Amino acid sequence: MSFIYPHWDTDYVVLNVSLDSVTFKKYYEYMPALSDFRVSRSLLWEVFTSGFAMALMYCVVDFGSVIFQSANNVLGEVYIAAFSAAKTWIDIIMSPASMISTAFATFVGQNRGAGKFDRIRNTLKSILIVEILYGFFSCFIAYVAGPALVAFSTGSHDETLIYNAALSLRIHLPLSPALGV
Repeated sequence: MSFIYPHWDTDYVVLNVSLDSVTFKKYYEYMPALSDFRVSRSLLWEVFTSGFAMALMYCVVDFGSVIFQSANNVLGEVYIAAFSAAKTWIDIIMSPASMISTAFATFVGQNRGAGKFDRIRNTLKSILIVEILYGFFSCFIAYVAGPALVAFSTGSHDETLIYNAALSLRIHLPLSPALGV
């Protein structure tokens, strides 16, 4: 484009710089200062310990998955496929509950910072009810539609695969209402 407008690049830069200078002058009080990036040691420690606890939880869960998967691999291809199909549906079915929890964590953080603890308490009651009801709904799905979901996702008509994957759904998902608490 600079071959058509030889000074287009420099004109654009000058215009952009002049607009930025107007923005900085007009909205100077909203610009972050160096003091805005200073964090207290207590806050750093709180963030570190929260992150460490979360990382430890993920390590324990993943370590359990590795142990289970290595035991599952000994059983054969049909059981590996059944476990994979069940795990896929468990992840899909539990995603809304996970997203609700993530949204609530953000809500709690914002309201805790604002000092509105009554909003946190009231919303916690609603979230617990929603999570528990969704847990029972996911159990219902596992018991009613489990075999159909597995057959749909695997494309298989193997009765052993469908039975074991549906059994896995029926064992795992009844625990989901407890996750809401």
